[in-house]
Amino acid sequence: MADGQIWDCLRKKWVANTAEEQVRQSFIAYLHKILQVPLLRMSSEVFLQIGKTGFKKDYRADIVIYDDFHEVLMLVECKRCGQKLNSSVLEQILTYNMYLNAKYIAITNGRESIFCYLDKGRYQYLKKAPLYSEMLENR
Repeated sequence: MADGQIWDCLRKKWVANTAEEQVRQSFIAYLHKILQVPLLRMSSEVFLQIGKTGFKKDYRADIVIYDDFHEVLMLVECKRCGQKLNSSVLEQILTYNMYLNAKYIAITNGRESIFCYLDKGRYQYLKKAPLYSEMLENR
Protein backbone atom coordinates (compact mmCIF):
# COMPACT_ATOMS: atom_id res chain seq x y z
CA MET A 1 0.00 0.00 0.00
CA ALA A 2 1.19 3.49 -0.85
CA ASP A 3 0.62 6.44 1.46
CA GLY A 4 -2.74 8.11 1.02
CA GLN A 5 -4.46 4.91 -0.14
CA ILE A 6 -7.49 3.01 1.15
CA TRP A 7 -8.53 -0.56 0.24
CA ASP A 8 -11.72 -0.92 -1.82
CA CYS A 9 -12.96 -4.44 -1.05
CA LEU A 10 -15.39 -4.37 -4.00
CA ARG A 11 -12.91 -3.25 -6.67
CA LYS A 12 -10.20 -5.25 -4.90
CA LYS A 13 -7.58 -2.55 -5.18
CA TRP A 14 -6.02 0.39 -3.37
CA VAL A 15 -7.60 3.73 -4.25
CA ALA A 16 -6.95 7.36 -3.27
CA ASN A 17 -7.92 7.98 0.35
CA THR A 18 -10.23 10.96 -0.18
CA ALA A 19 -12.92 12.17 2.23
CA GLU A 20 -15.63 10.78 -0.08
CA GLU A 21 -13.82 7.45 -0.44
CA GLN A 22 -13.69 7.08 3.34
CA VAL A 23 -17.48 7.53 3.45
CA ARG A 24 -17.93 5.04 0.58
CA GLN A 25 -15.81 2.35 2.24
CA SER A 26 -17.49 2.88 5.60
CA PHE A 27 -20.93 2.64 3.98
CA ILE A 28 -19.95 -0.55 2.12
CA ALA A 29 -19.04 -2.06 5.51
CA TYR A 30 -22.39 -0.89 6.94
CA LEU A 31 -24.31 -2.37 4.00
CA HIS A 32 -22.49 -5.68 4.40
CA LYS A 33 -22.33 -6.05 8.19
CA ILE A 34 -25.59 -4.39 9.27
CA LEU A 35 -27.94 -4.61 6.27
CA GLN A 36 -26.55 -8.05 5.32
CA VAL A 37 -25.81 -7.24 1.69
CA PRO A 38 -23.41 -9.87 0.30
CA LEU A 39 -20.19 -8.33 -1.00
CA LEU A 40 -20.70 -10.22 -4.26
CA ARG A 41 -23.96 -8.30 -4.76
CA MET A 42 -22.32 -4.87 -4.61
CA SER A 43 -20.20 -2.84 -7.01
CA SER A 44 -18.51 0.51 -6.47
CA GLU A 45 -17.73 3.27 -8.96
CA VAL A 46 -20.07 1.83 -11.61
CA PHE A 47 -19.63 3.51 -15.00
CA LEU A 48 -22.76 5.11 -16.48
CA GLN A 49 -23.18 6.90 -19.78
CA ILE A 50 -26.31 9.02 -19.77
CA GLY A 51 -27.85 10.98 -22.63
CA LYS A 52 -28.67 10.68 -26.28
CA THR A 53 -26.16 9.92 -29.03
CA GLY A 54 -23.90 12.90 -29.50
CA PHE A 55 -24.82 14.29 -26.07
CA LYS A 56 -23.76 11.46 -23.78
CA LYS A 57 -22.06 12.27 -20.51
CA ASP A 58 -20.02 9.91 -18.34
CA TYR A 59 -20.86 9.40 -14.67
CA ARG A 60 -19.94 6.96 -11.91
CA ALA A 61 -22.45 5.56 -9.43
CA ASP A 62 -20.82 5.22 -6.01
CA ILE A 63 -22.41 1.92 -4.94
CA VAL A 64 -24.85 -0.34 -6.76
CA ILE A 65 -26.56 -3.30 -5.06
CA TYR A 66 -27.88 -6.18 -7.18
CA ASP A 67 -30.21 -9.13 -6.69
CA ASP A 68 -29.36 -12.73 -7.61
CA PHE A 69 -30.24 -12.04 -11.28
CA HIS A 70 -27.95 -8.97 -11.46
CA GLU A 71 -30.94 -6.60 -11.50
CA VAL A 72 -30.29 -3.33 -9.66
CA LEU A 73 -31.95 -3.16 -6.21
CA MET A 74 -30.35 -0.06 -4.71
CA LEU A 75 -28.30 2.87 -5.86
CA VAL A 76 -26.17 4.75 -3.29
CA GLU A 77 -24.61 8.19 -3.63
CA CYS A 78 -21.86 9.03 -1.15
CA LYS A 79 -20.69 12.52 -0.25
CA ARG A 80 -17.79 13.57 1.93
CA CYS A 81 -18.44 13.78 5.66
CA GLY A 82 -20.14 17.05 6.51
CA GLN A 83 -21.47 17.78 3.02
CA LYS A 84 -25.17 18.59 3.16
CA LEU A 85 -27.58 16.07 1.69
CA ASN A 86 -29.60 18.64 -0.23
CA SER A 87 -31.75 18.75 -3.35
CA SER A 88 -28.73 18.77 -5.69
CA VAL A 89 -27.51 15.47 -4.21
CA LEU A 90 -31.00 14.03 -4.58
CA GLU A 91 -31.18 15.27 -8.19
CA GLN A 92 -27.84 13.61 -8.92
CA ILE A 93 -28.96 10.18 -7.71
CA LEU A 94 -32.34 10.53 -9.43
CA THR A 95 -30.54 11.28 -12.71
CA TYR A 96 -28.46 8.12 -12.30
CA ASN A 97 -31.55 6.15 -11.37
CA MET A 98 -33.33 7.14 -14.59
CA TYR A 99 -30.73 4.86 -16.19
CA LEU A 100 -30.48 2.11 -13.54
CA ASN A 101 -34.12 1.86 -12.37
CA ALA A 102 -33.37 0.85 -8.79
CA LYS A 103 -36.33 0.38 -6.43
CA TYR A 104 -34.24 1.78 -3.57
CA ILE A 105 -31.96 4.80 -3.43
CA ALA A 106 -29.78 6.08 -0.62
CA ILE A 107 -27.66 9.15 -0.08
CA THR A 108 -25.11 9.44 2.71
CA ASN A 109 -22.40 11.73 4.01
CA GLY A 110 -21.22 9.27 6.65
CA ARG A 111 -23.10 11.01 9.45
CA GLU A 112 -26.55 11.11 7.92
CA SER A 113 -28.16 8.66 5.51
CA ILE A 114 -31.48 8.95 3.70
CA PHE A 115 -33.18 5.89 2.20
CA CYS A 116 -36.07 5.99 -0.27
CA TYR A 117 -38.22 3.35 -1.96
CA LEU A 118 -39.83 3.75 -5.38
CA ASP A 119 -43.51 2.85 -5.02
CA LYS A 120 -45.96 3.30 -7.90
CA GLY A 121 -43.77 5.90 -9.57
CA ARG A 122 -43.16 7.96 -6.42
CA TYR A 123 -40.26 7.93 -3.97
CA GLN A 124 -41.20 7.29 -0.35
CA TYR A 125 -38.78 8.16 2.45
CA LEU A 126 -38.04 5.16 4.66
CA LYS A 127 -37.87 5.46 8.44
CA LYS A 128 -35.17 2.82 8.60
CA ALA A 129 -32.68 1.24 6.26
CA PRO A 130 -33.96 -1.96 4.63
CA LEU A 131 -32.15 -5.25 5.11
CA TYR A 132 -31.02 -6.95 1.93
CA SER A 133 -33.69 -9.63 2.43
CA GLU A 134 -36.37 -6.91 2.65
CA MET A 135 -35.11 -5.33 -0.57
CA LEU A 136 -35.39 -8.71 -2.28
CA GLU A 137 -38.94 -9.20 -1.00
CA ASN A 138 -40.08 -5.76 -2.19
CA ARG A 139 -38.39 -5.50 -5.57
